[in-house]
Amino acid sequence: MIERKFSDLSKLTYRIFAFERRIAHTVRLTVMEWNGVYGDGSRGNDDGVFMRVTTLAALSAWHANGVVFDLRNLHYQWGDKIWEMFGRGIDPSGVEDLPYATVVSEKCMPGFRTCMSIIEPAFDTMEEAIKDVVNRSHLRLVEMLAEFDGG
Repeated sequence: MIERKFSDLSKLTYRIFAFERRIAHTVRLTVMEWNGVYGDGSRGNDDGVFMRVTTLAALSAWHANGVVFDLRNLHYQWGDKIWEMFGRGIDPSGVEDLPYATVVSEKCMPGFRTCMSIIEPAFDTMEEAIKDVVNRSHLRLVEMLAEFDGG
């Protein structure tokens, strides 16, 4: 047998935060902060897999109505596997049907400039991203509850 650990896939590090705001309904966000250097091209494939499975695990453990990806400390130039974290792949990440936003910096923007539609909406600050996802998550909850109530 061979022992397997998610940390063997990638040198990237992450932190997971929960954010909760009560409006008319409680909105729960998961904030995924990523740090490190994403490998260029196919060298980043394991980084992308690691980011996807970690996101999926976090959303499975702590149910959320929305997600904020904090990529300000991620050095990213190019590589397709990162898109799977955003729910843009064959394998699920848990984000597929959730409102999400991305917080970016000049460390990662060069890699995202050609594919902004995948990471949008993108923000420079955490506060802007949280506000956006809270608003869209709340609207989604209201719509779901109205549908559930029959109207």
